[in-house]
Amino acid sequence: MYRTPQDGNESPQHPTTPGPARRGRRTFLRGALAAAAFAGAAALPATATAAPTDAPAPAGPGSRPRRIHPHQISVQMYTLRQLAGTDLPGVLRALNRIGYQKVELAGTYGLTAAELRRLLRRNGLRASSSHVSLPQPFDEAAWRATVADALTLGQDYLVIPTGPWGNRDRTVWERYAADLDRAGRIASAAGLRFGYHNHDFEFRTLTDGTGTGIEVLLGQTDPRHVHFELDLYWAHVAGFDPAEFVARAPGRFRQAHVKDATPDGAFENVGRGVLDFPRIFAAARFEEYVVEHDSAGAAALTTAEIGHDYLRAVRY
Repeated sequence: MYRTPQDGNESPQHPTTPGPARRGRRTFLRGALAAAAFAGAAALPATATAAPTDAPAPAGPGSRPRRIHPHQISVQMYTLRQLAGTDLPGVLRALNRIGYQKVELAGTYGLTAAELRRLLRRNGLRASSSHVSLPQPFDEAAWRATVADALTLGQDYLVIPTGPWGNRDRTVWERYAADLDRAGRIASAAGLRFGYHNHDFEFRTLTDGTGTGIEVLLGQTDPRHVHFELDLYWAHVAGFDPAEFVARAPGRFRQAHVKDATPDGAFENVGRGVLDFPRIFAAARFEEYVVEHDSAGAAALTTAEIGHDYLRAVRY
């Protein structure tokens, strides 16, 4: 959902649709990088790959197709930023009319946590999750304030939207994993689930050739305190099959950004592109499915409705 620092005056947290050069690199990565990453993920420590005790059991032969319940569907408010910036109450009312019960926040629009919670409630919504910054260097007091706001909002999840952008130094990733663990323990103690959201750079081979950034995060964070919100689009354009990737670390991927891609890698409305969502959903069994489109612009409510309707109709 975020742009790269190279995009000039844009925030380093908001990448654009990948251009032809980046897509060409990803085509190459499908072979060499995918093999290296999956081999490394298979060798992760047992604590990193063990499924939580509440992980759903796979369906047996002849079982009825599964469906996604309304309370599992959310929408990332970054998708609606253009509209919400001028009429937040109107956007929330529209989301409720579409059928959404929950949203994932990407900011608080200048409101306090208590004010935003009241506004959401008045419009039949709640914030189940939010994208927040991880203090770097880690600041426990600042992080506890973030956790307190999430509790005021009534959230279930706190998610870090991006890590050491573009960095390929293993030491940097290991330090970041340690900070995620510290943040996750504090969030867990407060009753929240804490996660990390990926882009594509986490899937690149580290300079020492020992694996990828996401492997470090999977292998060096405690699954009791840190889960992952898999952005299906970014995993796909990085050259990875999301269904195969989640199978390498069962139980770690609790949330998903459900975002589609055109054949050439541009953003697309959910269900209108090339991603095989039923296959991915069957492999992962996410707890929360968050509709997203990075460049929906003025058509964001149409995008939100298409995504919601697709998730209500899909069977897997």
